Amino acid sequence: MARLATTTFDTLHPRRLAEFWSVVIDQPIAYDMGRYVVLHGTPSLAFHYVPDPTPGKNRLHVDLFTDDSTGEIDRLLDIGATLVSSVVQSGASWTVLADPDGNQFCLVDHADPEQWQRCDLDEEVDVGVNVGLAVGLDKADVHGSPDPNPVLLR
Repeated sequence: MARLATTTFDTLHPRRLAEFWSVVIDQPIAYDMGRYVVLHGTPSLAFHYVPDPTPGKNRLHVDLFTDDSTGEIDRLLDIGATLVSSVVQSGASWTVLADPDGNQFCLVDHADPEQWQRCDLDEEVDVGVNVGLAVGLDKADVHGSPDPNPVLLR
């Protein structure tokens, strides 16, 4: 059976991005081979030099849990994250941020993994509405989209 060992970010700046994530998750750099930098942890995060960054929204992202979302958001913004949006769905809420390379990640209010079990994951359109409103779209614009599951994160 396979098991997750490492999640690797492609980047133009492996050391810079590793230093950012090292502070985010409070894990030191395990080793730095210049073009490949890995943080301690199991599973670990790694940062690999790639000269051609992937265009568009990342298709894989990291979810982080916190007991103090306000304090943690402030801390992450202070170290170089940018705020993308806030989402509320079926009793769960989270904040979408981006790292210095623009990779989006989620900060989930309350370290309660069970809140995801309480969510109705079939409410994709409602998530889109919440995200759309968070980024300033009019509710009519969100519902008027020809795509039943619009991607509204910008």
